Parts: sequence; structure tokens; C-alpha cells
Amino acid sequence: MYKDLKGKTAIITGASRGMGLSIAEELVKEGCRIALVDIDRGKLQEEVRRLSGLYGDSKVLDVYCNIGDQESVNKGIQKVQDKWKTINILVNNAGILKRSFLEEMDNDDWEQILKVNLTGVFLCIKAVVPYMKKGGGGSVVNVSSNVAALPSISMGAYCVTKTGIETMTKVFASELAPYNIRVNAYAPGVIETEMTRDILESRAEEKLETIPLNRFGTTKDISSLVLFLCSDSSSYIDGAVIPINGGMLTTQNPWKARKGQRS
Repeated sequence: MYKDLKGKTAIITGASRGMGLSIAEELVKEGCRIALVDIDRGKLQEEVRRLSGLYGDSKVLDVYCNIGDQESVNKGIQKVQDKWKTINILVNNAGILKRSFLEEMDNDDWEQILKVNLTGVFLCIKAVVPYMKKGGGGSVVNVSSNVAALPSISMGAYCVTKTGIETMTKVFASELAPYNIRVNAYAPGVIETEMTRDILESRAEEKLETIPLNRFGTTKDISSLVLFLCSDSSSYIDGAVIPINGGMLTTQNPWKARKGQRS
């Protein structure tokens, strides 16, 4: 579908499950060499073995990495550069969510969420830029969230990180544009993953009332958008934050259209 992706090197963080794994799978299908980055060593090695069996060892690399730690990030990125001599794509998918109201929030949890979700994105972008510049450009895709536009209680730290990612995306896009490095983000709504399982099991009907398309998103929906943003088909898109949420947050009471209510 995207012939220009063939032969490119892509790094995907948080790639051992969910959206990250789906993105990695679609990129390697398009002919990319993929580096799966994760802190869950067991799950990471399991998925790398599976994908290597399908696409070959020359196309898949495991990178055990704590993206909140600068030394770990630098070593991980260097491992990719040493193997394939180029880095063209970075997808900053890794993230954590811990729910807690302000007065019960543990200070260490606050710091960890900011370190992984926000600082980790900064560290990964900073680490790949020299290699992308050397290669004549690249594409960075960050993951925001609906909560950047409409924050949710009990998710204060998470909301802060996603708002920060959207600002970071815009600033870094402008700073890196002279080097043909594009930086964009997408803001997913409710996507069917392990992270949203509790919501889908306990509040599915309530959530569907807020989504005009009347369905939850899939990892395939996400990976299709990411492939587009990584490809030359989006070469004039830079500094954008693209919602992918089935129309969620665009209007109030979208359920009325489905039920034929006019007031």
C-alpha cells in the first residue's frame, strides 16, 4: 500500500502488546525493518520471536529499554543504528495509566507517569534526531489522547502528559522541519486494548452513547493512521494532532441522531 516504506527502519516503543504491536506488525508487512522497544522483556522476546519467524531475523529487532531513563534510551537507539545504519521512523507509543484522585495520589506514581509518558517521548525524539538528520529526514509519531482535549477526573497525571505531548509535537515539528523531520501525533478515543478492558466491560453502553459512529476503535484503525503518517503520502502534514475517536467530543448527545430525536 505504501511502497515508500519498504526498506525503512522504524522504532516503536511499547511494542509488545496492544496498539504498539499492531503498528509494528503493519509496518513490517509494508517492508520496514522494525525495532520493538519495551520494558517487559518476556513479552518483548515472545513477540520478536513470532515476528522473526514470519518475516525473518533481518527485519525484526528486540530492544529492551526503560524509556524514562536517558542512558537506557541512548543504548537502545544506538543498538538500532548499529544494526541497520539508519533510523527513519519513530513511533512513541509507550505509556502508562494509573487512576487516582489528587488527595490519594502517590508522589512516586505521579513521577513515574510523567517520566514514561512525557519525558520518555522527549528522550526518544532527542536520541533519534542526529540519525534522522544524517539520513535526510524522518517521521516521528506521538500518541496523545482524548483527555488532552477533555480531561477526566482521577487521571490528572495522565491528562497532563497528553496535553504536554500535543505541545511538544507542535514545537518540535517546527524546530525539526528544516531537516525534513516531521513530527505529528494522533489522539485516540476508546480503543479496544488491554488498557481499556475495564471500561469496555463495565461501561460499554455508556461510552457508546458518546461516540457518533457507535463503535469502539480497533488497533487496526490506529495502525492504518500511523502508516499514513509515516509514509510520503503525508509529506505535507507536520505538527498536527489528529483525533481518531469515531467523532467523540465533536458534539453533545450524538446518541440522539441514532434514536431519531430532534430536540
